[in-house]
Amino acid sequence: MKKLMSLLMVIVFATVLNAVPLYKGEPEVSDTAAKRNTTGSVYAMKGGLLGRHCSMHCVMDWGIKASSNAEGNSISMIDDNNTETAWMPEKGNGVGQSITFNLNRKYFGRCVEKTKKMSIKWNGFKVINGWMKDGQIWTDYSRVSVMKVYKNGKAVCKVQLRDMKNWQTVKFASPITLKPDDKVKVVITEIFTGFRNDQAAMTELVLNAEH
Repeated sequence: MKKLMSLLMVIVFATVLNAVPLYKGEPEVSDTAAKRNTTGSVYAMKGGLLGRHCSMHCVMDWGIKASSNAEGNSISMIDDNNTETAWMPEKGNGVGQSITFNLNRKYFGRCVEKTKKMSIKWNGFKVINGWMKDGQIWTDYSRVSVMKVYKNGKAVCKVQLRDMKNWQTVKFASPITLKPDDKVKVVITEIFTGFRNDQAAMTELVLNAEH
């Protein structure tokens, strides 16, 4: 039975991760297996295009910037719904590098139309870790292991990501209200080291929200 459970952990379609507040110490990871079996890799169509998936984009958009960008791997590639592209920081292995989501007032117009509110309940992230262009590239480059999350400079939680080739959903214990001009910052603190290159990469990182 233990061997069977281990196998199921490998072939899950996606993983749900519970974000743990910083004051509780090291995060724990819980996995939720989907009802169907797959190869464990995210499915992409020709050209790397991913299928439709729900995120905060269903209600509103946001601005995004990184502390640095490697040539040819800009921060815009972390939110383009495509496995052919990925964001990579310019310097080092990525530890200490950050991504900032800017919730400027201009982005809340569609949110007000849909929800009648000038605020939104942010409940986590959706992530494709590493550069999922192909299996070899994913192995060659590093992936993010642990990231700290901040709202307007205040620590929210620490997240332990899985070293896997599929979507991962990071879910907060309780949703956090975001209002115009709020900022969400993610800082890489640990990585899974790549086989040929310690430079970390992320294919997708998007905000999730209740709507």
